[in-house]
Amino acid sequence: MAHRGRPRLAAPVRRATPGTRSGPMRETVIQLSSTLRAGIASDEACAAELERIAVDLDGRIEAHLVLLLRMVSRHHKVKAMELRGRLAALMERYDTILFTDG
Repeated sequence: MAHRGRPRLAAPVRRATPGTRSGPMRETVIQLSSTLRAGIASDEACAAELERIAVDLDGRIEAHLVLLLRMVSRHHKVKAMELRGRLAALMERYDTILFTDG
């Protein structure tokens, strides 16, 4: 399920190899990683679009409005980086829990 109305994006997900565990936990992790990937894509797209708008309007509207657009763009860039960190942590734990025989 997509998070906060964001579109669900098809993302490459590492599948279990023979001998690995499966079940509800694995499916939950796959869904969470998909949601995180969708959030990353959404925030990065929003940041890029806001920056593009700021560039287009620079010099044509008041400077503080351009600054505001850039601040919101930067917020989305930071949010995407935070989500990337969460995804990396999830995948590290996921690999440890589900892709080891111990």
